[in-house]
Amino acid sequence: MQAYLSTTTPPHSPDVALQPEHDVDLPPTPPSAQSQSQKQRGRKRVARNRQKVYQALYESNAKLEKALRKAQKYRQRYNRLMEKKRQADSPNTKSKRQMVTAPSTLRRTLVFHNAMISELRDKYKNLQSDRDKQIISKIMAGKVLKKYRLLKMAEREFGFSPRRMRSNEKRTTALTYTRKKQKNSISPATEEKIKQFLERDENSRASTGKKDTVTKKKTKRQKRFLNEPLEKLHKKFRKEYPDIRISNSEFCKRRPFWIVKPTVKDRDTCLCKTHANLQSMADKLLYHKVIKSSNIEDLIVSLCCSPKYTKQCMYRECTVCEAKELEISTFDPGTQTFWYEWKGKAEERLKKKKDGSEEKFTVHLTVKEKVMGTFHTLLEDFSMGLKEKLGKHVYNIRHQYAALRGLKENLSEDEVVLHIDFAENFLCKYSSEIQAVHFGDSHKQASLHTGVAYTKNSVISVCSISSSFRHDPCAIWAHLSKVLTFLKDQYPTLSVLHVVSDGPTTQYRSKKNFYFFTNIPYQMGWKKLTWNFLEAGHGKGPADGIGAAVKRRADDIIARGKDIPNARVLFEELQQQKSATELFYVEPEEIESMDILVPSELQTIRGTMKIHQIISASPSQMSWRILSCFCSATHDCKCFNPETVMFQHWDKPSPSTSTSHPDTPQIGLLHIVDLNEGLIGQWCAVKYDGDIYPGIIQDTDVYSGALVKTMSSAGLNRFFWPLRDDIIWYQTRNIIGLIPEPVPVTKRHKEINVSVWKEICETLN
Repeated sequence: MQAYLSTTTPPHSPDVALQPEHDVDLPPTPPSAQSQSQKQRGRKRVARNRQKVYQALYESNAKLEKALRKAQKYRQRYNRLMEKKRQADSPNTKSKRQMVTAPSTLRRTLVFHNAMISELRDKYKNLQSDRDKQIISKIMAGKVLKKYRLLKMAEREFGFSPRRMRSNEKRTTALTYTRKKQKNSISPATEEKIKQFLERDENSRASTGKKDTVTKKKTKRQKRFLNEPLEKLHKKFRKEYPDIRISNSEFCKRRPFWIVKPTVKDRDTCLCKTHANLQSMADKLLYHKVIKSSNIEDLIVSLCCSPKYTKQCMYRECTVCEAKELEISTFDPGTQTFWYEWKGKAEERLKKKKDGSEEKFTVHLTVKEKVMGTFHTLLEDFSMGLKEKLGKHVYNIRHQYAALRGLKENLSEDEVVLHIDFAENFLCKYSSEIQAVHFGDSHKQASLHTGVAYTKNSVISVCSISSSFRHDPCAIWAHLSKVLTFLKDQYPTLSVLHVVSDGPTTQYRSKKNFYFFTNIPYQMGWKKLTWNFLEAGHGKGPADGIGAAVKRRADDIIARGKDIPNARVLFEELQQQKSATELFYVEPEEIESMDILVPSELQTIRGTMKIHQIISASPSQMSWRILSCFCSATHDCKCFNPETVMFQHWDKPSPSTSTSHPDTPQIGLLHIVDLNEGLIGQWCAVKYDGDIYPGIIQDTDVYSGALVKTMSSAGLNRFFWPLRDDIIWYQTRNIIGLIPEPVPVTKRHKEINVSVWKEICETLN
């Protein structure tokens, strides 16, 4: 039995209660994919339902806010409507209520009083513009109401605001509109300083066109064009006036209406050659990212140890500045590039005569040429131009403007400043013309020499007219003689004359003009003289605007039906017009009579191109400086190392050490005393690496020397023109002198005159 039970009974089950539900060594069983997807769907449903609730809540709040605004709008509209419907008591009713037992005369007075108040209140209430409201409120802001302490009552009865009543007490009693003054508005003195600053010749240039005018509020002015952006001028103004705090936007807002930004049609056709050429190089270097800025004046300042434009730094006389170089990025110096330069050149042309023969003549041209070179050449030329030319050039510009501005501001009773210039010739016209008049030389021209004279208490505009087209020193002094005589007649106390002009070497900056200047004024009673030249290419001034005004007045005369066929009629017609410009007429014979006063030979002043001031205190004597200086009342200070020159006496002209007369044919070597524009087109001999080469002078520069187009050598005193022009700048020390034109020895080769060649060789040895 026991054996049977042991075989048929199953084994005992394990004790489940004593074992853990999961083995600690086994990971939990992951949920199935079906349960995971159900969970995600559930969470999305919850988020969607929550979003619907939020959206519904947002829409409900928006509707509620809209309804509240709408209710408020209609509530205010209702209140306004009820206010309009509520009729105020009439003046008569109000008077009856106030004076039940008063006599009839007093009642009548009260009716008038209440009627006036009602009328003014209604007028004031219906006005829209602040200008009209201010004028009406000024009626009630008088001394009488204030005396009897009725201002508050007037404010309440008429509906004036307390602020308006307080403002009217401070304003003028005149019934005119007074514009509100902003708290941060600038003073009239500051506004006047901004106007004077922008009108300076270094910041804006006067327009010369007769149509370059602008009118505002019936005030017509000649335009002036800004030389620089207003942002840069604002920085310059803040630097000059550090005590004046003014933003760039406010500075631009205070710009006078006649000082405008130039457009393409207003482009400057009298650009400075030095600035234009260096700017072209800077633009090319900036385009290729060799330099960081194309502002050439900022670049020249970066080469100086001081940003204050000192003479030592700008003239490269400072030992610290000599070692400074431009900041440049890395570049390949051998890469080819190109840039443009303005160059002067002499060109030979042929002119056919009536007999069929041809005659050679030389013309002087200024052209914009494309220059090829490497980045190394471009950067080297640009760096040299900044250091050798632009530094001195910019300093001279700023110094001359500042010195002459100080002179005008501190004139004494016996001084006058005369700023002169030749204007563009006026083309004479008829009021109506046939077609044939437009061809040939039917239209005559008139030459205009304009000027502005500044005394201590007045400004006088002058213009002399002539049919002669000569602009040489003889013509200049035929024009000036009439102007100086007029000034002495009008202002007998004047004895010191300061002349200001640009510096063309064929006109004002020439030895003939110096000779006349040191003699003619003394015969008129002047005792002390100075002539001040503005820097080359920067001679624009107020005299240019006088020419435009005169030509505009002449065009008005023609438009009204009168003919102006020549210069004499132009002068006569203008004299009949009411004008602030004093007019003079110069006969051609008066100009020709000045020719006989010039000696056959005059002393040439070495360094004429560098002269910026001439001082004379006695006849036939003058001193000159490289820059103007007025630190001494007698103008005899030693600033800028003045040099003295003596001319032959006016009454007894005698030969002096000088170059030959221009009409005398050149037969030998002629040493150049001074480089000037009159040498352009002449033959010269230059020295290069010890060899001699003949060439034609193309251009001159006070700093660079002479630009010469030279021939190539084919042996001893044998030269030919190369296929590619050889044109470079030569310093004065490498220019041997002027020579006659080489004579041909073959079809291609030429030689210098044998005697001249020997003289050149002796000079070099």
